[in-house]
Amino acid sequence: MATSRKGTTTPEVVNVRDGGYQAARVLGKFVDICKGILFLFPSIVTDKVDAEAASELKEGILRAWKEAHAPKPQRFRREGDDTYIPDPEGGIELNADIALAYSTYEFGKLSPNWKAMVADIRSSASKYVSKRYSRIETECKRIVAEGEERQARRKADFGQYVNDVLEGFNKRLASAAKRGEPDLPDPAKLAKAIAAFKAALK
Repeated sequence: MATSRKGTTTPEVVNVRDGGYQAARVLGKFVDICKGILFLFPSIVTDKVDAEAASELKEGILRAWKEAHAPKPQRFRREGDDTYIPDPEGGIELNADIALAYSTYEFGKLSPNWKAMVADIRSSASKYVSKRYSRIETECKRIVAEGEERQARRKADFGQYVNDVLEGFNKRLASAAKRGEPDLPDPAKLAKAIAAFKAALK
């Protein structure tokens, strides 16, 4: 495993073949996870998204951001009204939880320099959550579309099978008539019956 600049561990790719293998495994897990999300949160693919479920999903994504990308806590000492100097012994701490805890109103009231530092953290978290949510949403929609396409193909295949069977009746009737077999159904009545059967399947 390799260590990133933020201290998180990332898979080590030995060569392109190994990269392809690892990527396929990860993507496979991602698809399976999205199927689970879709089962619990089906409205993610609709125009009427369940706000509570969407909030829970974003909370989970935010947790991942905190674990992998949140800046390390830092302490400052304040000089003057709005100057913050990094100082391990300083009395003011800034971390992800503090930055994200401000309400919109409270954030708007912060002093300019402190607000700028807080804004960097909030922006990083917001962009991460937005992008990951969008990727999950897109994958869920792809899964649904793929299922609908598969269902349509199955319906089309069955329809073709039924049509072939019914056409077979006409061919057999024609062959039997050529051989002079007795007691054959009237071709017009058979055609009417076949049309009625097809209509009932629609």
